[in-house]
Amino acid sequence: MPVPTHSYLWSKQDKTHGTYPLLAHLFDTAAVAGVLYDRWLRPGLQELFKQELGQQARSIVCFIAGSHDVGKASPLFQGQFSQKEEVWDSIRENILIHNPLAFEGLSDLSDDQRKERSLRRHEQISASALGFYADSSSCTHGTSQAIWQCLPALGHHGYFDIPFDLDNKQIFKRKRRLHSAFTCLLEENGWTQAQDDLLSLLEQAVGICRKEFPDEVSNTVIVLLSGLTILADRIASHSDWVAQNQQLMADGTLVLEKPNEWVKALSKQALHKVEETVGIYHGWEDEATARQAILGDYEPRPMQAEALRAGGGLWNVMVQTGGGKTEAALLRHCTEQERLLFLLPTQATSNALMRRVQKFYEGTPNVAALAHGLASIEDFYQTPITSFGGSEIGDSSCMGQGSGGLYPTEFVRSGAARLLAPVFVGTVDQALMGSLPLKWTHLRLLALANSHIVVDEVHTLDHYQTQLLVTLLEWLGKTNTRVTLLTATLPQWQRQQFLEAYTGESLAEHSLVPAFPATELLERSSSAPETSALPSDTYSIDFSLDTVDSNSLEDSHIMWVRSMRERFPKARIGVICNTVQRAQTVAAALEQEYGGVVLLHSRMTAEHRRINAQQLEALIGAGKTAESVIVVGTQAIEASLDIDLDFLSTDLCPSASLIQRAGRVWRRSDVLRAERIPGVPHIPIRVVRVAELDKYSSAPYFQAELERTWSFLIEHQHFVVPADNQRFIDSSSLSLDTFAHQDDDAFLEAFADIIGRIRAGLGAAAPLEEALADEATITEFKQLTQRSGDEESAERRTRLIERESTPVILCCSDGSIPGAWDGAPEDLAKITPQEQQKIRQALKGSLPLVVSSSKLSEQLVSLADAPSLLKRYSYLPQAERFYDSASGFSERLFTEE
Repeated sequence: MPVPTHSYLWSKQDKTHGTYPLLAHLFDTAAVAGVLYDRWLRPGLQELFKQELGQQARSIVCFIAGSHDVGKASPLFQGQFSQKEEVWDSIRENILIHNPLAFEGLSDLSDDQRKERSLRRHEQISASALGFYADSSSCTHGTSQAIWQCLPALGHHGYFDIPFDLDNKQIFKRKRRLHSAFTCLLEENGWTQAQDDLLSLLEQAVGICRKEFPDEVSNTVIVLLSGLTILADRIASHSDWVAQNQQLMADGTLVLEKPNEWVKALSKQALHKVEETVGIYHGWEDEATARQAILGDYEPRPMQAEALRAGGGLWNVMVQTGGGKTEAALLRHCTEQERLLFLLPTQATSNALMRRVQKFYEGTPNVAALAHGLASIEDFYQTPITSFGGSEIGDSSCMGQGSGGLYPTEFVRSGAARLLAPVFVGTVDQALMGSLPLKWTHLRLLALANSHIVVDEVHTLDHYQTQLLVTLLEWLGKTNTRVTLLTATLPQWQRQQFLEAYTGESLAEHSLVPAFPATELLERSSSAPETSALPSDTYSIDFSLDTVDSNSLEDSHIMWVRSMRERFPKARIGVICNTVQRAQTVAAALEQEYGGVVLLHSRMTAEHRRINAQQLEALIGAGKTAESVIVVGTQAIEASLDIDLDFLSTDLCPSASLIQRAGRVWRRSDVLRAERIPGVPHIPIRVVRVAELDKYSSAPYFQAELERTWSFLIEHQHFVVPADNQRFIDSSSLSLDTFAHQDDDAFLEAFADIIGRIRAGLGAAAPLEEALADEATITEFKQLTQRSGDEESAERRTRLIERESTPVILCCSDGSIPGAWDGAPEDLAKITPQEQQKIRQALKGSLPLVVSSSKLSEQLVSLADAPSLLKRYSYLPQAERFYDSASGFSERLFTEE
């Protein structure tokens, strides 16, 4: 006797297309999961699934994904009794025609039962149908591995909604009693049989029998299965997909009574849908093509040649600035067909890298995402965004034809979904959210494990962020994910933590002192990295050191520029200050004296920063020949711009920052440099500090760290690269070991801060190590995810910020502020999510502000009620009172009115 399909049970319902059978959705999700397994998962993850699930791993994956919604076969979900529209009356009547007992006994439920989530929520009914309560000991002892089939269903709405907490046995017993009574009702009224029938038909559809499933699988695989279930469900739930399949059912192409044929018939459509939503990675045709795209006609440098041989594992690249690390990472990437996640420290570096990556991928059509708070205003998102149905695809390359390069889709436009794109460029925060207990953490972990992860400027992570990355590296090691770390200034303490986290083992003692420059390759099974010292051109930096009174720091920079300009009129001269206000003061004075000064700092609108950054790259970027250029900025210049200065004067800063700043000087060979600055034999960098260094004059850095940096510079004013680099970093950076024999106030203050950041990082991170352990309980598994706020608040948790900034949109009607909103300020609150062009225009006038005065706070108007992402912002009317078109935002301008 054939198994009934229960086609009257619905999964999707809308006014346009009506109801869609529950069984159809289970089949659809399984079909999409099969395509994701075959075409989206990297080979290494496929192998991991096979190791634990056996040769039928693909079918098991399809079943687990497909079964996630079987709990919708329950009276409370199907009845939707809070819905009073006529259409719902018709749906309920149709269910009663097929099962007259469907809703019997619901009126007899107690108040406790009506409120109980495990009875109301369909994901929890799904888990029950899949055996969550079948083994009492598994629930009592909470072994997640024993109930592995249930957890993806429990987590498919973004967090693992486990219905009880093992820490309270009384609550657990009460919940089991409530659930047991409800289970009896399900059995008596035919719902349990319907669930069993649906699961049996799903088994037929994917060609597997649940009796063949392994009894236990690792928690690593459970997390991956849970993420895949979310992704397959999202794709199979879209209205266009459902409408298409309803039509195929109507014309007889899809028949519920033929499960296996249903899934086979949808394989082509599912592949098409995966391509146009999340995207499938398309690499270069071969290694030669990749090399040409990345290097052009240049031969690989030794480090880049190492990249082509690096293979799997964690590859640590420690090479001075300007050494071609980005190209090396991409050359390593091209040796495998897998997705690319390229992570950078700032929005500016992300934007610059995205432009380069677009050029590298010109001949390979790939869905891509640029991810940070202001990504939507970048040129990449001016490309037409593809819709799910493909009606707005920008060109033929979007569906794997032609050579259109990278393009965005609506599916990977926002939130955690951005990490799913085949090519992803964004700030490191986007990945670090995967280490936090947030909604969709398991989806982020899947995306990370299914990629080659590149982290550029990894040394910029502080002690708090380092703890978050350590958590991720533990996960990436367990999933044998390729990781590439790029840095010019990695301190020993940080290097050791990263390498040990990836392998899960302590490093052998002899491997704790690396060469520089060098690459290190560390396989998961190794206790020591394979180190390759790299040949490098030796050059010198001549540091000149000045000490001035704290009130004379700006004047000191100004007088130095005057001196350099008088001696070398054609020179490209740079000044980097540690604070925005100082940079503004210096730039204003030099602008008045010389004109044409280019300023860059964080208190500029997004559009103002973009214009100035592009101006700098056009003047003194790669291959540019401009002369007599003066550049003033803050830390924004350190690693965000590919510019080439002749001279630099900088405030004293930590060693890592100083090396980065030095990387903007004599960045590449330039035959015209000798004409601009004749007679200068070595890279000239001036470092200036205040005489009475204290916590206030050291801000935003630690006094102790600046003092250690200064002490090293005094002894190494003639600095040899690369010989002195690692010693400089290790002798100047602060770690817990630094404070063993220090007891002065400056060191104690830094020590307290570092301890606080480490503890905060440990406290903020999800208990991933505990949840992935063999003995993990479902309580620990539950703690991996939490209901969380919006994406922006989640992203802020990746940084330990003492003074929160407020994102502000500047409004100005006279055109004096680059990018400012020139319409009626109150119209910002009316912009809908569909008005993307208006949102982009508004964000061009945005900047982060630390509101330090009541005068400013009184001027700000919250957009909390706006229907679009602008609800995260406030706006500032008549912002020209606070803004200078040359120097940017300053509260002093308002005070001086």
